[in-house]
Amino acid sequence: DYFDKLSAFKNAKKQTVRYKPGDIFRVEYDRTRYCYGLITGTVKQFLSMDDLPEDHSLRALMGVPIMIRPYTLITSEGDLRADDLSSVPLGRMMICADNDMIWGNFPVVGHKTLEPDDIEFHLVCSKVIKRTPHTTLFTQDWLMHGKLIPDAEYSLYVEWGFAQTCLPYADISDKLKEYLKAYSSPHGGVRMGIPTEIFEEQGFRDDYFYKYNLLNPENDGFRKELFACLGLPENADFDSFSKAFGGICKERICERING
Repeated sequence: DYFDKLSAFKNAKKQTVRYKPGDIFRVEYDRTRYCYGLITGTVKQFLSMDDLPEDHSLRALMGVPIMIRPYTLITSEGDLRADDLSSVPLGRMMICADNDMIWGNFPVVGHKTLEPDDIEFHLVCSKVIKRTPHTTLFTQDWLMHGKLIPDAEYSLYVEWGFAQTCLPYADISDKLKEYLKAYSSPHGGVRMGIPTEIFEEQGFRDDYFYKYNLLNPENDGFRKELFACLGLPENADFDSFSKAFGGICKERICERING
């Protein structure tokens, strides 16, 4: 049915789709296979919440960003719905422009009430030399990583969900400084669309956004050392981090998203 699909694509009328958190969308991975994703939130919704800190990383993002997680499945079945996907694990959360959703490139095929385990936020860790009105939380981190400014003593801005803290340079262990030499936060921008490669984990591991994501198993050592410097258990989870640094738990966030 390839030519039928091609004809439908060529003759499709422009559309504007009203999407919402909990929507499940389908992606054509190639000519014969499909994959699926879940919208877990919109940045606009979080920006409207009074207890989101004023200097939160989400406030610096451009466009109309949405938070999505891919189901870790590539299948020849193009008619799966929420119940069919309930046992399929979700991949890492990504923040993407909503173009593919609002224009109907990736059709909404189902909906689910979001649960706490569906919710994920980036664990942000960024070097900051000095905060100024002309820099974001990531500006100096990126400039140091690119050798565009000389290395200097820095503090670490750390954020997970609504919780945030700052780790002074004197409290950063030598081991963590070694990890930080090769690290640059990938969480200061928005992908222009929803890339199909995120649905194939093996092909995605060298991607900048994936490689430097501190929630990945490959970065367990880094994350545990960071938590140790913050005075947390090495396997601290989202809710315990939130409790320690003034955030809100996943269950409460989930209630807000679901309305």
